[in-house]
Amino acid sequence: FPNRRMTLSAKTSQGIRVYAAQVKKREPFFCCHCKNKMSWVDASLKIKHFRHKVQADCDYEPETVEHDQHVWQVYQELKHLGLKLLEPHDL
Repeated sequence: FPNRRMTLSAKTSQGIRVYAAQVKKREPFFCCHCKNKMSWVDASLKIKHFRHKVQADCDYEPETVEHDQHVWQVYQELKHLGLKLLEPHDL
């Protein structure tokens, strides 16, 4: 998916930012930018991601899939080393 843009993170109803890759069950999710409802796409052939439930007037341009995947990998490695970290997109 070179340079393809997808929304890989969203917020839960508690306001916690989550990555699509770490979601285990369907629950209400919301866009981090326009706050509209999002649905989680549990794709097995493509990358897991979120999409707006209805067409939204959200002008947010997410990072490329490759960028977001690398941020997530670095976060996981540092967390594995025992470092206490903020969520990657809360910085």
